[in-house]
Amino acid sequence: MIVCASLAAALILAPAGMLAAQGAQPDSGARIGVMTIRGKLGIATQVSPSQISLAIPEHVTFTVRILPVTRFTQEGQSVSEGAVQPGSAIFVHGLFDMKERTVDAEVIDLMPQSKVLRLRMENYGRTWTSGVITAVRNGSISIQHLDGSFGTLVVNTGSSVLFHSDPALLSDLRVGERVEVGLERSDPSAAETIRIQGMVSGNQ
Repeated sequence: MIVCASLAAALILAPAGMLAAQGAQPDSGARIGVMTIRGKLGIATQVSPSQISLAIPEHVTFTVRILPVTRFTQEGQSVSEGAVQPGSAIFVHGLFDMKERTVDAEVIDLMPQSKVLRLRMENYGRTWTSGVITAVRNGSISIQHLDGSFGTLVVNTGSSVLFHSDPALLSDLRVGERVEVGLERSDPSAAETIRIQGMVSGNQ
C-alpha cells in the first residue's frame, strides 16, 4: 500500500469485518491509553463552535474539542474557524485519548481534499489495518483495533517489519505496541508489511 509521504505520517487504522478470527479473544487485554501523537488526518463530518466530529480511515470517529488556544491553519497560514466545514479534510494535532476517542485540539490544519485519503478509508480492512498487539505467537499476531474488536493476522518470514521507516525484525514485535499493517492482496488475513508505531501510554 503506497500513500504520499505526508499522508503516511499522518494516518493510522481499524476493521471492516474481513480479518480471519475476527471474533477471537486475545491472550491479554490491549492496553489502549492516552498517548501524545503527532496528529490524525480525517474528514470533518459535523462542525460546531465547540467541537468537530472527525472520521478517520480506521472507521472510528473522534470528538475534537475546540479550545480557546486552538489554532486553525491552512498551508501554514492562519484561517478562521469557519473555514472548516462538514466534508473538509483536516489534520488535527493535540492530545488524543484513544479509549474515549477525544482530542483537545492544539492545531487544526485544513488540508486539500484528498482522493488518497478517501481511498484509504475505503480500503481499510482490505489492503491495510491497524491496532495494538495483544499477543505474539509463532506465525501470527493478535491485535485490538480502535473500535475495540479483535483480529488475528498470519505473519511469516516473508512479512516485512519496520519501526517507523527503519528495518526491524519479527522478534521486535511486542505486546502493547501499536502497529499499522499492510495486508496481502491475495489473502487479507496475512500481514505483508508491519509498521511498528510505538508503545501506547503506560507500556513504555
